[in-house]
Order: sequence, then C-alpha cells, then structure tokens
Amino acid sequence: MTGDNIKGLKGIAFDSLVPSVTLNISPTEAMLRNIYLSVNAEYRPYCKWYMSEPYFEKVAKIIVNGEYLVKSKTVGGKVIPTLWEHEIEFSSTMQSGDEIAHTPIIFASISDCYTLAIAKDIEVSRVVGTAEALKGSVSFKAEALLDGCCHNYQAVVKGVVA
Repeated sequence: MTGDNIKGLKGIAFDSLVPSVTLNISPTEAMLRNIYLSVNAEYRPYCKWYMSEPYFEKVAKIIVNGEYLVKSKTVGGKVIPTLWEHEIEFSSTMQSGDEIAHTPIIFASISDCYTLAIAKDIEVSRVVGTAEALKGSVSFKAEALLDGCCHNYQAVVKGVVA
C-alpha cells in the first residue's frame, strides 16, 4: 500500500496517478461516499477498504440516521468490520490522517489494480535453529526479488487529507 519505490515496491498511497478524493482530518459520510463512487462500478463489487487504525477509529464513530456507518460481519468466527458491506482491512504502514497530505484510506480491488512481478526465482529454505527445536515447529524463509505497481487506475482511489 505504501511502498516508496526507493527501497520497496511502488506503493499505491504515493503513486501520483492514483485518483484521489479530498478528506478532512475528521471524516464524514459524504467524503467516504465520494471515495466509494470514485472507483469504476465494474470493479466496485471486488473492492476492500484499507485504512490506518487511527483513521478507522474516526470512521467508526460516524453515525448516520441513528446508526453507526461501520458494521461488522462474522466469517469463520472472526469479526470483520465493514463499510457498505465492503471489508475493512488495517495497515500499520498507512499514515494516520492527522496531518495535511496524509493518505489514511484506500478503496481498491487490489487484484484488478496492482501487478506484482517476480524478477528472480523464489528461493525457499528451511530454517534450522534452537528456537524452532524448542517450539517443535518447522519454519521456512523465502527470498525473492519483487517489483510491483498500479496498472489499472479505474479500480482504485485514495483519500488524501487536505
């Protein structure tokens, strides 16, 4: 989500070609609706919300017609927050949204908008060590040379605090 294209993958949050919607530090239902409607209708059913935890806390407090805007559903015993029936996922790398120019929220169909390229074969090896032996577990590590970028700007939009 937030790759810098210097030490990591090219992220969505800092990609200047990704469409953006202006947000306030305190979000409103109308701002979130603008983000939602900015994604092409063809891709909207497959989208998820990606938010920083601090911004989610603000969104979760929005009340419309006496009800909270954020709902939840239970899948396999796990409670998942939703906004207009789209899942909300949290990213600890996303900006909080407490300052101008922060990008605390992205609404996207990642599989339709982002391409991940493997530039070198993935090497998988077993980790053998004391910690694994004591836990009775088996660990693996993988090394790969990756690159990625947004390729379909109709399937993604970001909210930028202004």
